[in-house]
Amino acid sequence: MKKERIIIYGGSFDPPHKAHFKLLKSAIKEIRPDKVYVVVGWQSPFKSFSSVSYHDRERMFKIGAREFNLGGISRLIFHPFEYDRKKITYTYQTINYFSLKHPRSQLFFLMGSDCFNSFNRWKNYKLIMKKAVLLVGKRKGFLPVSLPKKAIVFLKDVFPEISSSEVKKTLFIKGFSKNILVSVSAYMEQKKLYLIHIHKWLKLNLNRKRFRHCKEMTKLALELADKYGVDLEKTAIATLLHDAARDLRENKLKLWANKNRKKIPFFRFIMDNAPLIFHSYMSADIARSKFFIKDRDILNAIKLHAIGALRMSILGKIVYVSDIAGKDRDAAFAATIRKEAFFNIDAAFFSALKCKLEYIIKEKKRMHPRSRIVYQALSKKIYPNLASAKQSGKSSFGPPLAGGKTDSRIRRLVFNEARREIHKRRRRRI
Repeated sequence: MKKERIIIYGGSFDPPHKAHFKLLKSAIKEIRPDKVYVVVGWQSPFKSFSSVSYHDRERMFKIGAREFNLGGISRLIFHPFEYDRKKITYTYQTINYFSLKHPRSQLFFLMGSDCFNSFNRWKNYKLIMKKAVLLVGKRKGFLPVSLPKKAIVFLKDVFPEISSSEVKKTLFIKGFSKNILVSVSAYMEQKKLYLIHIHKWLKLNLNRKRFRHCKEMTKLALELADKYGVDLEKTAIATLLHDAARDLRENKLKLWANKNRKKIPFFRFIMDNAPLIFHSYMSADIARSKFFIKDRDILNAIKLHAIGALRMSILGKIVYVSDIAGKDRDAAFAATIRKEAFFNIDAAFFSALKCKLEYIIKEKKRMHPRSRIVYQALSKKIYPNLASAKQSGKSSFGPPLAGGKTDSRIRRLVFNEARREIHKRRRRRI
């Protein structure tokens, strides 16, 4: 009696893209299985937890499979094995489950060549090869690792180099991807997945130049987030929405600020000298009220992208630096800061802050007190001089900015801020 042939296709499918469906369609045509199990992952052992639910990812795959007519050429079964476990599940556990479920069947485990090249580092990979045949879709330029050829079948077709991670980044940056099927993209928009709804809102509420700036800034910020291990979706939300209120007229910003004055530090200074700064606080409010963003790290990064702060998170620094160093910025210093950011985000943050303050001085505008505080603290000269300043009654507050003078009020703010910082550091040591 001929053995029943079963293909098992597992993955996070976050999101499912064209290459996923092309790979499965090619495998079905070549192997001609009796059944195909699609096992949508609860959480990948190699990736952070997805913000898109299991049910949404499964639904998107079903929609894409229907558009690709995969159900019409084979019996497609979506199995909730990993969902029922509700914890990280390794491939060998999935294969073991299906081998017990179908003891007399021939199992094929479908994967792309990108996964295959790291397969010998998977947990219990030899057990997988013992119980299932690896069905591998090759990418262009693919060079296989040395594994026993008896348990491997390479599909004849060559598949494009597309990864879910890169597709997700493209969705965050552009709001669309040519590698996503039309029906899947419509579902994403309907369910407000992968920040597509934010892009749609920004396109309607920002001018073309500002919208382009937000996208270019997001592109740089995601590269930096990858470098420094910051959540990509949080980074994209912060950068896309940082200028959500930037195109509003000054009188509207002032009107909103008056209603929310208790939440805005240095309210009177901003109102009298730089009301445009209100846009950063209002943008954070839009993120919270319209897009239901509750993450404090995101909201603080949006609030502080105009003036900075002493104790900014890595996300906050990435947003601040990306705002001034995006590829849409023509200034010569932008490229320098951009390059510096990949080596030292703190140094890049300091450079970006200095450039902003020098521009303010050049334009003969008043500097926000907090920005001055941050600059002087980061110059790393304020702390050694604090003790001598107490004794002599004089103080030195770091390298002066070109053309800038520190008046007595700001000097007092700087001194007190530095003292608080030193006391906090001493308490941590104790």
